[in-house]
Amino acid sequence: GKSCEDLSELYEKRDSHFVNGLILYLIDDFQGAVVDFSEAIKIDPDNASYYYERGDAYSQIPEYQRAYDDYSKAINLKSDFTDAHIKRSGMCFFLERFEDSVADSEIVIGLDSNNAQAHGLRGVGNFALMNHDEAYADFTRAINIEPENSRFHFNRGKVQIERKLLYRAYDDFSNAVLNEPDYSEAHYEMGKIHARLGNYQESVYDYSNAIQYDSTNSNAFWGRAFSKRNAGDITYCSDFRMACGLGIEDCCRAYAEECDE
Repeated sequence: GKSCEDLSELYEKRDSHFVNGLILYLIDDFQGAVVDFSEAIKIDPDNASYYYERGDAYSQIPEYQRAYDDYSKAINLKSDFTDAHIKRSGMCFFLERFEDSVADSEIVIGLDSNNAQAHGLRGVGNFALMNHDEAYADFTRAINIEPENSRFHFNRGKVQIERKLLYRAYDDFSNAVLNEPDYSEAHYEMGKIHARLGNYQESVYDYSNAIQYDSTNSNAFWGRAFSKRNAGDITYCSDFRMACGLGIEDCCRAYAEECDE
């Protein structure tokens, strides 16, 4: 972010619209930020940073195509703008343009081979393209660069599931929660693995952790209900009821058919 000195200097350079846009972005007024960044672009249409920042604002609204267009304009003005390539790679993913997402990540890797985010994004793109071996290599490289990044461990765990390496997947999810204990989705994935292996008590424990850190995690309630039922725990109906209330129709039917609370 910008320091107060940076913002003051920008004001002196008559970049007040740009500064206002940054301030509005920081207080989550993304529509207002777009208006100010657009005014800044009218004054200086060759400033790559203005398009980049407006792209960030569009991405938060979210208007992914407009964000993609702005990141592209920033890149056209500054071809080695690595952050813009990374952000555009992310927009490509949301727009389901996975090959383009991989391509942008590769440009960044060509400029900086130790850019963990670029390796991670290329892994996400390769995973979406079902290139599981390439995705595994990408996430492994990202982890080697930033071993404390929970998302990289989580994503590699998802790849390991597709490769049918459940124990290795569990290790990756465990590392994700080691780095980020309140990572609800990682606890949930650990619960799913224990359930697949028939370890229902352990599965209940993991699902309970997922619920502890996100009480709206409907899938964790669903999974815990099935694991409780398979473990002979008669309290499973309350989890079916909770999952039903969170919108899982299968749990509503199961609750109606099996439970009499």
